[in-house]
Amino acid sequence: MLTILSFILPRPQKRTYLLSGLLTLFACTTSLAQITRYVSTTGNTPAASATGWTASTSNLQGAIDYVAANGGGQVWVAAGTYKPTTTTGPDSRTISFAMKNGVTIYGGFAATGTPAFNERNPASFTTILSGDIGTAGYNGDNSLHVISNPSGLTTTAVLDGFVISGGNANGSSFPDDVGGGVYNDGTAGCSPIFRNCILQNNAAAQGGAMYNYSGVNIQSGPVLTSCILQSNSATAGGAMYNYGNSFNSQSSPVLTNCILQSNSAATGGAMYSYGTA
Repeated sequence: MLTILSFILPRPQKRTYLLSGLLTLFACTTSLAQITRYVSTTGNTPAASATGWTASTSNLQGAIDYVAANGGGQVWVAAGTYKPTTTTGPDSRTISFAMKNGVTIYGGFAATGTPAFNERNPASFTTILSGDIGTAGYNGDNSLHVISNPSGLTTTAVLDGFVISGGNANGSSFPDDVGGGVYNDGTAGCSPIFRNCILQNNAAAQGGAMYNYSGVNIQSGPVLTSCILQSNSATAGGAMYNYGNSFNSQSSPVLTNCILQSNSAATGGAMYSYGTA
């Protein structure tokens, strides 16, 4: 937070102090400047240099990491399908996208031309994060989680305008068996924001589309706004599973203007919430 203080000074000194104050304000504003990196399926520029659509990168995670490491900002992503990895094999299934604090990731830009932000339209320019990394249409070799969010995320981590699909958390132990679409690790809290996203056709033992974990004595609350969770499946929590690890833990997602439809599970077809006490 920037605080501007006003002082009453003798006239001979007033201009000197005003100039000094303006220089200080300029320095603070400059240090808070944020950056934008551009991602497209045809990009061939390193993430650090992806400063426009004509110099975009195809490395989505690289762009996210670069922006996070350089003061935060935005990542603009053109329509198309992006996968956590292009390799195959058992170890590849553990590779996922990860959101980062201070980074807003926007999908829904046209894949051609140089679209401006006001031309962004996720409904028309579908931007997909897909876990279908192996044999197309066969989920047995898909990513365990399309997105695996680290502990410590706050609401400064934002994903806006994406389809998240094809995650299959069918591993033999936690957390490889939860959150096919998104796994939010709330060991020390995890409260990212999802806006205008569709989570569909994901599977898991628990939380087909999303699994929200909260550690001991921790409060976690992912925020979903104008999202659709559909056609996901699990043994428990077809769309979402919320887990509070102790009496003082809260896994409390906030859903606003969201639709949960056509999800399936033996327990909690749409949502399952668990607390130890």
